[in-house]
Amino acid sequence: MFFNSFEVQKTIIMMKKRKKLLKKHLKVLEMIENTKDLYEVYHRYGIDEKDINNWRETVMGFDEQFLKAIGLTKAQESFLELFPTRLLNVAATCREVKISRQTFYRWLNESDTFRIFHHNIVEGFKDDIETVLLKKIFIEGDIKAMIFYAEAKMKDRGYGVTNINVNNGTKSLRSFGNDYSKYTMQELDDEIAILEEKLK
Repeated sequence: MFFNSFEVQKTIIMMKKRKKLLKKHLKVLEMIENTKDLYEVYHRYGIDEKDINNWRETVMGFDEQFLKAIGLTKAQESFLELFPTRLLNVAATCREVKISRQTFYRWLNESDTFRIFHHNIVEGFKDDIETVLLKKIFIEGDIKAMIFYAEAKMKDRGYGVTNINVNNGTKSLRSFGNDYSKYTMQELDDEIAILEEKLK
């Protein structure tokens, strides 16, 4: 096949560019292996997850090296990617990745990287839930959400989980610990009424 001088020049430039990129890839892998901190690596090299994903797809062997450098297997990464989309359902995620529940617990015990990523996903969900709860309190003025939050987060200020016990027309408070399943809607409404009365 005949190549004109422009095509030859273009090929040489591409080969040089690829060689330069591969050198950068290896530096990144080395830094990840040494620091175990992806964000430090991204910052120092001015790269982001999009770059990493592009390298993993296009550079031969980079995917395997990258996972090894951060201490994850392909199956563990697949689990972590699916876990949030399955709403933190361990059984459903295990079925999808084709692993047993015991394997999941073994990963949690044996792999620091897997445990950290898993923890961050769970904490992210908690943050989202708390944001919704706080919106209900401060934007919607939801009294039940306010009581729930106070009992869960403000024990140091004297708030505790209680239930209403009605005897002979008089209302008294009794503790249920943290078992919200024992509440009925009527009992919650009664407690709200008592707290609102105290606030007057």
